[in-house]
This record gives sequence, C-alpha cells and structure tokens, in this order.
Amino acid sequence: MPNLTTHLRIGMISYPVFLFIYGFVSKLLNKSFSPTPIEISISYAVFILGSDLPDVDSSNAPLRNLTKAIS
Repeated sequence: MPNLTTHLRIGMISYPVFLFIYGFVSKLLNKSFSPTPIEISISYAVFILGSDLPDVDSSNAPLRNLTKAIS
C-alpha cells in the first residue's frame, strides 16, 4: 500500500500535467485561461492535499490523525 510520500509525490508530479491539459483544452474551446501565480500556488497546495486523501485509510496517515483530533 502506498504511503504518504508516494501520494504526495504523485500529486506534485501530476499537478503540472493537469494544469497543462486544462490550459490546452480551454484553448481548444476558445476559453481564456490565464491564472495568476497566487491562484496557481493555492490550487497547487489544495491539489497536493487532495492527493493525500486516498491515504486516509492508513492508520498512521497524518490527515486521519488530524480529522480524529477535530472530531
């Protein structure tokens, strides 16, 4: 089973690919796509956090411990 670092690495690698594909498709559909550096940074952080969500089922996942502490 992949651990936290594997999920985070996949998120770090796949975000630029996702951003490129999104920009390419929006260009094909004649939509404007020009995100600011702040928007890219925030969405990158959210994307990486989302890549950790499949790891919630692991007993030592930091996100699982955080959700247990909040609830």
